[in-house]
Amino acid sequence: DNYAKSQDIKAILAIPIVRRGNIRGIAYLENHVHRSAFRTKKIGMLELLSSNLAMAIENATLYKNLEKRVEERTQEIRRMQTALLESAHKAGMAEIATGVLHNIGNILTSMYTNLSILEERLKSIPIQKMEQSVEMVDISNIDLEKLELVHSYLKAAIRNTKEHVNNAVDISNSLANSVHLLG
Repeated sequence: DNYAKSQDIKAILAIPIVRRGNIRGIAYLENHVHRSAFRTKKIGMLELLSSNLAMAIENATLYKNLEKRVEERTQEIRRMQTALLESAHKAGMAEIATGVLHNIGNILTSMYTNLSILEERLKSIPIQKMEQSVEMVDISNIDLEKLELVHSYLKAAIRNTKEHVNNAVDISNSLANSVHLLG
């Protein structure tokens, strides 16, 4: 086509990025040097990389959703605390409210600690390493050693991401139980 001719493209390869039967994107590669740049051996490696990219995309989506849920729960806790303070003040039951607030303070302290742990775990998800791995792939000069290194980075990042997401979900569930006790 005109684009390929105008850019002097020698070889083109498009590989779908598929996860659980759903197409998440397409990896589009061009080579301006060799017509046979995408041989069967390299295509297999690129397909493996494509699979890892799909998992990385899914993990990044999970991370964003989890971050949103944590923020919602935090806001809910703040609203509940404010409502409790107003209720105690209006009822003129300062002494009872003090005891209740002390207990809630203990729960909130525990929840704050859990949220801090969750925040640290979410911050330690190696998203930057995954992004660096993707940037290492120079489209015009595919290097098998770089691809193998990228592949190993992505595998490690995905494994760590899954562990962090599972830990974050456990903490989130613990927080939900605490909020339920407050309700």
